[in-house]
Amino acid sequence: MVPNEMFKLDLNKVEKKLYDIYPILYQLDKRGISNILSKKDGFIQTCRYTIEDAQSVIDDYKGLSDQEFEKIKYLALYGLLQAFFVQQDAIKGLISFCLNEKIDFKKEYPALYGIREIRNITTGHPTNNGQLYYLISQPTLKKDKFYLVGHDAKDERNGRYIQVYPNLLYEQENGMLLLLKRLKEGLNRLLKESKKN
Repeated sequence: MVPNEMFKLDLNKVEKKLYDIYPILYQLDKRGISNILSKKDGFIQTCRYTIEDAQSVIDDYKGLSDQEFEKIKYLALYGLLQAFFVQQDAIKGLISFCLNEKIDFKKEYPALYGIREIRNITTGHPTNNGQLYYLISQPTLKKDKFYLVGHDAKDERNGRYIQVYPNLLYEQENGMLLLLKRLKEGLNRLLKESKKN
């Protein structure tokens, strides 16, 4: 028989916050105030698993040694940036559906918006971005950073280092925690209002 401690979930901060939200959703449904779960359980579960799966990608990236990173560096970086993007979209979807609130990353969460922009110009649409074109300087690509080169329509160049580790990783986690807190507080407000009626 395998000891139970082998099966304990090792949840990180983002997943712990996510798990805090589900009891509130169940209470709202049970009270008949919000049919969120019964109406869109599949959507909510998809958002939940997307957030968790993206977090697995982020955690795997953190765990890569420099030697492991070198073997899969483009796959690792592209995967990380895409994981950031879909994780943000999933929490945005939950907030929109559960609280009927729109998220404007550029105005409300500029650090997350910055991550979205980095993803778009490096791995999303590097050659199809209006009059600007971007590339990752291949010799500079390391686990912790890379040099991003931008070309404009006149073929003038400018560039900057993107600090992936720990900066982008920290900004993503911090932004996700803020969004999950917003969702939890909004659901708690709904629950509190429902108890008054």
